Amino acid sequence: MMNIDEGNGLLNQFEKFSSPNKIIDLCINHARPMTTLIMALCLALGNAADAVEIMCVGFIMTEMQKSDNISTSDKEFLSAAVFLGMLFGGVTCGYLSDIFGRKYCLLVSLLLNATAGLASALSPNIDILIFCRVIGGIGIGGSVPTVFSLGAEIFPSNVRGKYLSIIAAFWMVGSIYTALAAWIMLGDNFNGGKILPGVD
Repeated sequence: MMNIDEGNGLLNQFEKFSSPNKIIDLCINHARPMTTLIMALCLALGNAADAVEIMCVGFIMTEMQKSDNISTSDKEFLSAAVFLGMLFGGVTCGYLSDIFGRKYCLLVSLLLNATAGLASALSPNIDILIFCRVIGGIGIGGSVPTVFSLGAEIFPSNVRGKYLSIIAAFWMVGSIYTALAAWIMLGDNFNGGKILPGVD
């Protein structure tokens, strides 16, 4: 957030504050505006990625309704899988982030989410797809609360609400991106044909 000289200068300026918590608050509240914005955008993109993972299931289920090879129970399990994972991930990662730190748990959760998303795309059958969605849900459940708690801890108090609102708004950015991607990959053009060539 700031270089060593700036940090030392700030500490010398406020050396009368003996409490470490007060010194940390002063350093956070004197962060460079561009650095704070970049951190907010990184957290916001993580929130958008979580939205993509949740929203994509609805579009996938719409296509699966046309298939007779997948049972109704499998479709129901697929719909619920990500939320089952989110329940476990939210409870577990909230506890672990207090022990290992917010940043570490957020990175692990996003990595888990990305890995499960890739594995879902390569799933050879519905059972493995459901399993991958549960694992992805654990990543989502771990990252959503951590994104906001980390932001609340690192943003200066005078702009904290603004940047947390930006992070929350990126959930809609992820949702819009998912809808556009699904329309391009799965939707029909105005002539009734597929927009993306080679997609049945």
